[in-house]
Amino acid sequence: MRFLPFLLVALPLAAALPASTDNASLEARAAKSCTQSSQCGSVNNFCNRSKCDTRKSLGASCYKDIGCISNKCSSGKCVEGSALTNGERCETSKSCASSYCGNSKCQAPAANGASCYKAAGCQSGICTNQKCTAPATTPTPAPTPVDKTPTDDAGNVAKNNHFENDILAPWEKDGDVTVVKNATDAYDGKQYASLRATAQYGEYSYPELYQSVPSGYYRIRNSVSDTPQAKAYAVSVQYRVPEFIAGPKGLGCNLSFGFDNEYMEDTSKAFLPVNKKVADWTKFETMIANNRTSIEDIGFGLICPEGAAVVHVDDVQFVPTAYPESDPTDVAQNGGFENGGTNGDPWKYQNGATLATNNAKYGGRYALVQSGQSISQDIVISSTAPKDSYNAYQVKFQYFVQSVSSGVSSATPCSLYLAENGGAPDASMDITATSATDTYASFSKVASANSSVSNIKIGVSCPSGQTARVYVDQVQFLTKLDD
Repeated sequence: MRFLPFLLVALPLAAALPASTDNASLEARAAKSCTQSSQCGSVNNFCNRSKCDTRKSLGASCYKDIGCISNKCSSGKCVEGSALTNGERCETSKSCASSYCGNSKCQAPAANGASCYKAAGCQSGICTNQKCTAPATTPTPAPTPVDKTPTDDAGNVAKNNHFENDILAPWEKDGDVTVVKNATDAYDGKQYASLRATAQYGEYSYPELYQSVPSGYYRIRNSVSDTPQAKAYAVSVQYRVPEFIAGPKGLGCNLSFGFDNEYMEDTSKAFLPVNKKVADWTKFETMIANNRTSIEDIGFGLICPEGAAVVHVDDVQFVPTAYPESDPTDVAQNGGFENGGTNGDPWKYQNGATLATNNAKYGGRYALVQSGQSISQDIVISSTAPKDSYNAYQVKFQYFVQSVSSGVSSATPCSLYLAENGGAPDASMDITATSATDTYASFSKVASANSSVSNIKIGVSCPSGQTARVYVDQVQFLTKLDD
């Protein structure tokens, strides 16, 4: 009984103790002295001015980040943060580096199948019936089959032009030419031709393909009558270059087009430069034309002066077309530039203007005129003309703006111009970057003066810092009886 008074005295003290025995809370309430937050016993406490204190909720006053549960103090208030690690106390998922605050603690979102009570607690972002679930998937539709049935241009007369009959006939070949069969990567159909050339083959061993076109007469499709054999063909081919090796001098190869046994000669009518790999099928178009006689066969071959190349070919088209008609009033000489700049060429190529053959559309050659360059020709009147001189001509030609570039800003564009008798331009048209096209267009102007015209010039002029490249072909000087 002697201990009873002591127990009675102790009871009020025990009753005063709180139900919780959270050591961190006790330490905070006791305002334990500290010099750093790690001395305060819990990540939910921090050292606040040398005394342990609890970290504050959003909106509470603060003076440093660690005083906030969100770990972010801005303008004296606890605001949303994003740097709390897993296990730390949190109020919102935005405060957690894991982007999930569950049961007031940052934690990693759960995998599919785990228990959950909100979407943020799942890696999938979907909580269904208190289980993390995977998102519904939509089956990827099967790709639409590409129709690769070979088709021909209207009027095409080339045979076996898709190489689908397992042999080359009626094509004839020289050099390394093969048919690639049952190919899934053909341009159309299932087969294509492959030409391989290396410099070691020698001049007459380069691969080539050629084919006769209808002799005597050919029938124009959708026509009821026969037409004499064509003197011109629009030729097109799909090609790609899976292999290319430049030679020691850096020279490339050419895919050369021609007619009547001139496929691989200097007189070939068009060249496609082969100087790099080309992964995708690409279309090349040109015109093969003969202004003297009819064309009997058309061919093409791969020429590599050094180095090596493999070119795949498919969908070859030979479409008869009209040779550009002449005009009886035209007094221009060599208007198609077909004599190749040999002796007797009436054209004067000034300041670097040259003849070119790549991608010729009319015949095999054209004039390449760049900024600051020009071509000109003296007028020669035949004895059958009604006058021995004229003071006006309608000048017509086909032009192709290959490129226009500008290194400086200028309000003045480049121009394609006409001049007479060595004078200043008296007719011109602007050419800008938007003028660059992949087709020829017609240019027609009347050049005139008070006196007779003895010389006509076609040139390209650009302001300083700008450049332009223009192809010129099929030039005509049509006499005008202007007095």
